[in-house]
Amino acid sequence: GCARPQIMMLLKSVRQPCAAAWRSLRGLRRRAGFRLAPPPVILCYHRVFEPETDPHLLSVRPERFRQHLEVIKRVAQPLSLDQLMDAIERRKLPRRGVVITFDDGYLDNLENARPILRAAGVPATIYVATGYVGTEREFWWDDLARLTLGAARLPEVLRLEINGQTRTWNLGRLSAHDSNWNVLAIGERTARQNLFCELHGALLPLTEPEQQPVLQQLRELTDTPVQARPHYRCMTEAELRILAADPLITLGAHTVTHCDLACRDPAEQRAEISGSQRQLEAFIGQTGVHFSYPYGSFNEATLDICRDFRSGVTCEAAPIARRAPRHRLPRFLVRDWDGPEFERHLTSWFRG
Repeated sequence: GCARPQIMMLLKSVRQPCAAAWRSLRGLRRRAGFRLAPPPVILCYHRVFEPETDPHLLSVRPERFRQHLEVIKRVAQPLSLDQLMDAIERRKLPRRGVVITFDDGYLDNLENARPILRAAGVPATIYVATGYVGTEREFWWDDLARLTLGAARLPEVLRLEINGQTRTWNLGRLSAHDSNWNVLAIGERTARQNLFCELHGALLPLTEPEQQPVLQQLRELTDTPVQARPHYRCMTEAELRILAADPLITLGAHTVTHCDLACRDPAEQRAEISGSQRQLEAFIGQTGVHFSYPYGSFNEATLDICRDFRSGVTCEAAPIARRAPRHRLPRFLVRDWDGPEFERHLTSWFRG
């Protein structure tokens, strides 16, 4: 009896290194397999545009997007999302396959991305946050950026009511250009950048009716109109129909209000997910069979609600495995890289 704990400790001391060695060996085998037969990857874009504001680095300039497609055609195999799903269902993945996707439904997807895709003959899937379609307002994160980072004036002491609570920021005397727009840049953040980041974190888990009063307070303080800046709006129904008629473009659902699904209860999630699918069908006369989780956020309830979609894409960064779960497909986020830098990233993604 006295020896049993010592035996268990001995077994544990042997088991842990063995398990670690096995995981390491399995990882080496996987990477070796990826080098011999590079798996397909899904790329996540948002905008093809050179914006006034881009605090989260979601835009790729048109000329650089053109370079990305040149690289893909030269070193990889462009695929539509449906072609990838066919391959996954057959469990026969194409080598170096690349699927291009766009989130949100910005106007520049039609005006800038589509002509470049058509010239290259490369397909893409565009996921649309349907509640923004045809409105005169910006996506809430863009609106927040222009109201904080871009506002000509803000009070030295800023007080906002956020979902029933008062939040206060001591901003001091701010100039209109006391910061750049890139809040992800390495270095110390300015007061405006801190304000944007803190408000973004506070608003992200809220519902749209909870977000809008906060934005309205900022509009009144900064005398900023509710109307979207040119090229910061979502597409209209007519513009979506142009995309839907293009054989290279597939449209998918992306919730109604671009909410954080993991912060919503199952009933709210169903309303957002199914509502987005129904609205998309009403807009374009086609049922959206592919879905993208806003912010890559989901839980088990989300996966259950989305089971009737053919696919669901996340923001998890990984290549596509042979037995990839079709409602948890990973994607790599693409930045505004030039052609050679994009090629380096793409090559590393193929290697896993």
